[in-house]
Amino acid sequence: MSVGFGNTRGAAASRRGFTLLEMTVVLVIVALTTAIVVPVLWKSVGKAELRTSARSIAAQMQLARSRAAVRSESQLVTLYVERGESRLSAQASGEDEEAAGELYRLPTSVKFKSVEIMGTPDLTEQDPEELAYEAEEEAEEYELEFPPHGVTEGARVVLEDTRGRAFTVKVEPGSGIISVVEGEEEEDE
Repeated sequence: MSVGFGNTRGAAASRRGFTLLEMTVVLVIVALTTAIVVPVLWKSVGKAELRTSARSIAAQMQLARSRAAVRSESQLVTLYVERGESRLSAQASGEDEEAAGELYRLPTSVKFKSVEIMGTPDLTEQDPEELAYEAEEEAEEYELEFPPHGVTEGARVVLEDTRGRAFTVKVEPGSGIISVVEGEEEEDE
């Protein structure tokens, strides 16, 4: 009887393992799945970083707009194009500009592609379609003022990542309504 147990134990032990062919098939499936999934995830992570950056700039502008109304004091959002930074500060601040206000730095894979500041609209104008955009030369630093009375300059800030994808942060002239749009939104015709 003891001989019979030895044979069944050996047969059961050999049935518990995997064959080389089974291991190879599993490894091929894992490799193919990884080759398909990793690029998709990498692409979505980069786009999420760009979207988050655009939303952070928009949130900083919204905070400036809200603070101006609550504190009855103009607030500035300064965009430093070359450094990839934006700073929220009070306009009447007597402090050193570099030390004052909240600073936001863009991730290294995101940059300012373009910044356009529009003039404050003349609210006595009968036709709002005739609001002209203020042409500015390329600068390293742009200031967008949010006054306490709510009538603000407009702006169009385009952020771009290393893959050429873009998001636009738009501030409507006059109303100060802030929106984030995927892509590079062109001037309204």
